[in-house]
Order: sequence, then structure tokens, then C-alpha cells
Amino acid sequence: MQQSLRARVQLVRLPRAAQAYVAVVANDRSALDADVAAFRQRTAIALAVLVAAWLAVLASQVHFGLRPLRGLRQQLERIRRGEAERIDRRQLDLEIAPLADELDALLDHHQRMVARARSSAEDLAHALKTPLSVLAAETQGDGRDWRRTLHEQGARMRASIDRSLAAGLAVDHRQRSEVAPAAEALCRLMTRVHASRGIHFRVDVAPGLAFAGAATDLEEMLGNLLDNAGKWARHDVRLRALAQQDRLHIEVRDDGPGLDEAKLESVLQRGVRLDERVEGSGLGLAIAADIAASHGGSLRLSNENPGLRARLDLPLAPATVEGWCGQVQVEKIAGKKVTVVPILRAGIGMLDGVLSLIPGAKRTPIWNAWSVNWTSAWP
Repeated sequence: MQQSLRARVQLVRLPRAAQAYVAVVANDRSALDADVAAFRQRTAIALAVLVAAWLAVLASQVHFGLRPLRGLRQQLERIRRGEAERIDRRQLDLEIAPLADELDALLDHHQRMVARARSSAEDLAHALKTPLSVLAAETQGDGRDWRRTLHEQGARMRASIDRSLAAGLAVDHRQRSEVAPAAEALCRLMTRVHASRGIHFRVDVAPGLAFAGAATDLEEMLGNLLDNAGKWARHDVRLRALAQQDRLHIEVRDDGPGLDEAKLESVLQRGVRLDERVEGSGLGLAIAADIAASHGGSLRLSNENPGLRARLDLPLAPATVEGWCGQVQVEKIAGKKVTVVPILRAGIGMLDGVLSLIPGAKRTPIWNAWSVNWTSAWP
């Protein structure tokens, strides 16, 4: 029977020896093969246990990591069933408190939109009721002035429909609308509209400022304010925008006669026209105020002596910059600005799972970050 051997050959030269010797050491290889096989088996078992432990850690990480979201889901179900109106932050973990705040803000926005839609429908029904009654009464008369009556009441109904359509512009869109491009395009348009009077429109908007809403809403508000300022200005209209904390402030100023202090509030009401000789329907400022209010903002008027200033207070969209990793978004977490790189989100999640296994690592709740005491982790 053949036997597998493992041999080692070494050439040996002894001192003062005339010739060299060849030393050969051999042993049965089966014992070595058995040891190697046993080592491989133990290694495979250890790796299998390690993989199983790692999968268990990942499963527990997902389970316990999503546990706060399960509580949030239960609260949202209670809101959907009508058992609650807002999310109770006291029953949630600190890590998802910013998410709860955003959901509360979204719920409030939806409630305002529903209330606004109901109010617009009621206003439209009430506004159309009178013209229709007049037209119905006209059909019972001799009909001598029916053309004039039809024209007047048709104009009233058309104005009511336009008002309701304008109120429907502020739909629920979580969008980012740059202010500078919209302002510059509208100013160029208004320059052509008021070219016969030689009105100059100027824009002073820093690049990167953005409105947290739909572009149609922003253009509707700015267009109404610029058009109104152009009608009353003598020479110049200036649009200026700036950011203060998380709010966007847009000012439109003209050098016209301004307004009496007593009329600053009434002019924002629908259909109010201070001068019938000036073309318009009296809806522009009211529409701008309604759209701003639907986004949690406001429109304020003030005299500048000379001129009038219209100031919009709107939500500011998070800033974005371009870098080596693509688009970087600046978000606000716990009242602090934090730069978040979307490409690195998955990597941060994996790193979070690894750091949870390091002895001495602890989570900082405010920043949802990890700090590691390397001295206690590895002596």
C-alpha cells in the first residue's frame, strides 16, 4: 500500500568534512492532513457562528431602531380615526421628535387647506347667488335693459370665479422655488406692461433664496404685488428679498402716493378698489394675502413716505449647495443647522450599527450621533 509522506531535504556541510551530507526527514502526511481538516472545520463553524451573530445583531438593530416609528404609526392611526388631533411627543423617543414636528406641521397645513377650500366654496356660492337672483328677476320683467344687466352680472360672476380659482392655487406642494429667477422674469414682464408710463422695476435678491412652496404660488403673489405697485408708482418699483432664521421676507416698494393708515387693512379685502379710475378688479392684494396665509405666512402693508411697502412673510426652503458628493442639503435638527449628504445616508446607517457594538460608545440624543471613548473601548 502506498503511503503519502511529507519530507524535508537539507544539504548539510560539517566543519572539516571532505564531503557534504544530505539530510532527509519524512513523516506520515495523514496526521498533518487531519490537523488541517480539523482546523478548517473549526474555522467554518466559527465563521458560521459569527455570521449568525452578525445577522442577529442586524435584526435586533432594525427591530429596536424601528420601535419608535411603530409608536408614531399608532399615534397617526389614532389621528386618522379621530381619537386625537395632534401627535403626543411625550410618548415618542427624542430621536424622532423632529419627524413628529414635521408631521404635525403637515397636518396643520392640511387642516388649513380644507378650511380654506370650504370657505372658498361658501364664498363662491354666496357670490353667485345674488347675480343669479338678479338675472332670474330680469327674466320676469319687460327685458328692456337685459343686455346691460346681463353684462354687469356676468362680470360679477366672472370675478367671483376668478377669485375662487386663485384661491385654489395654493395647493399642498412641498417644493423649493427659487426667488431670484421668478422675480427677474416678472420684473421684465411688468416693465413691458407699464412701458407707457416708464416705470422701472429693480430686483435685489441674493442667489439661493428659495420659497418652501410651489412656484405657481410664488409667481402669483409676486405678480400681484408688482402689478399693484406698478399701477401706483411714479418712477420706480423695487423688489427685495432676505432670509431671517427659517423665514423668507420679500418686500415690494413703490414711490407712489402711498395709502392712508386707515385704509391699509381694508385694501387687503376682496374687491376693494380705492380708485375706480385705475384698472383692476381689487382682487390682487387679497389673493396674495390668501396664498401667503395658506402657507403659514402673511402680507403686511405700510407707508414709506413716499410710496407703499408690501412685505411678505413666507417659509424659507432649506439651502442647498453643490459639492464633491453632489447636492448637499442643510436641514434643521433640534434647532441647529446640520449639513446632510444624501449619498452618505446609507453609509451612516451601517456605521451606526457597527458603533453600537463598540464598548464605551454612547449616543448623543440631541445630535443623534455617536461618540467613542477609545480608552475604555480598547485598553
